[in-house]
Amino acid sequence: MEECLRLVVAMLGILIILLASWLILFLFEKKSLLVLGFTLVTKKLKQFGLGFLVSAAICAGVTLVLAALRSETWLLNSQFNFTLLLDSVWYDLKSVFTEELIYRGALLYILIKKLGNKKGVLISAIAFGVYHWFSFGALGNVVPMIYIFLLTGLMGLVWAYAFAKTESIMLPFGFHLGWSDQQRTVV
Repeated sequence: MEECLRLVVAMLGILIILLASWLILFLFEKKSLLVLGFTLVTKKLKQFGLGFLVSAAICAGVTLVLAALRSETWLLNSQFNFTLLLDSVWYDLKSVFTEELIYRGALLYILIKKLGNKKGVLISAIAFGVYHWFSFGALGNVVPMIYIFLLTGLMGLVWAYAFAKTESIMLPFGFHLGWSDQQRTVV
C-alpha cells in the first residue's frame, strides 16, 4: 500500500509540473508542450538514444577509472533482484524527467526566446547547479558546494546547450538519464 501511495504521489508531482509547464508556455508564449520537443519522431528518439549512450559510456568510463585508481573491489549486492532493478530504473526516470521539465523545459524555452541562447542557457545551468546544493544536502559546506556547483552546473550547461541547439528536450533527457542511471548503485 505504501509503495502504491509513493507511485501516485510521484505521478501527481510529474502531472503538476507538466500542467505548470503548459500553463507557463500558454500564458507567456501562446504555445503548447510540443515546443519542448516531446514529439516521438525518429529524429527525437535518435537524439535521446545518442544522448543516453554517450553519457552512459562517459559515466561508466569515469566510474571504472576512479575504481581502478582507488583499487576498489566490487561485490554483487546480495539483496539484488529484478524488483530492485525496476525500482531503481523507475526512480531514475521520474527524477530525471522532473529535473528536465524544470531546468530544460518551459522556463528555458522562454528564457531563450526572451534573452537569447547564451543568457538562457547560462541561467538554466546556474539554477541547476544551485538546486543540487539542496538535493545533495551540501548547503553551508563551502568546498562541497563549489564542487557540486561546478560539476552539476557544467552538466546543466551542456544539457541546456543541447536543448537550445536541438530545440528538443530529448537529447538532454538522454544525457541526464545516461549519467543518472549509472550513478545509482543497485548491484
